[in-house]
Amino acid sequence: MALINTTTTGVLGSTFYADGSGDLTIQQNGVTVNKITSSGLLNGAGGGPAFSASLGTFTLSASTFTKMPFSSETFDTNNNYDPTTNYRFTPTVAGYYWIKVQYFLGVSSGRTVASIYKNGSDVCQTLVPSNATNGGISVVSQGLIVLNGTTDYVEAYAYQESGGSGSVNTNGVLSLFQGYMVRGA
Repeated sequence: MALINTTTTGVLGSTFYADGSGDLTIQQNGVTVNKITSSGLLNGAGGGPAFSASLGTFTLSASTFTKMPFSSETFDTNNNYDPTTNYRFTPTVAGYYWIKVQYFLGVSSGRTVASIYKNGSDVCQTLVPSNATNGGISVVSQGLIVLNGTTDYVEAYAYQESGGSGSVNTNGVLSLFQGYMVRGA
């Protein structure tokens, strides 16, 4: 790809370049946020940050919201997910992000909740009532969240009311935390 013009007008740190095919790519902090091809604008398509992480061993106590330690990355396209300390996704590109948390909890009674927290506050939540018949409850919460690309972050939280602790299934298909950029801000 040949760099034809670099500018800081508009969004600080933006880079504009055209490759040999005539496509124009717009990057912010080294990550593609827009691409204009001969067939039209692809806003954030294929170039924005994305991640997927699965859960290590985890037991969920009753009646308290607990951050889930998704410690095994399946992928992290822009190194924005922290799987070792904070277990949070902090994208460096401003935009609209689809975020999803899901887990399977081995309890058969009590309400169960999956929550997505933005900057320490609950912004998306799914509650599943106590009607588990297969030895557990599967909970999924997902939503479109605006992140500023500098200080905003998201984390996955869980809650359950079985009266005791419950084991979360650590199978990467049943319990995971994911997100991807839908479009730039």
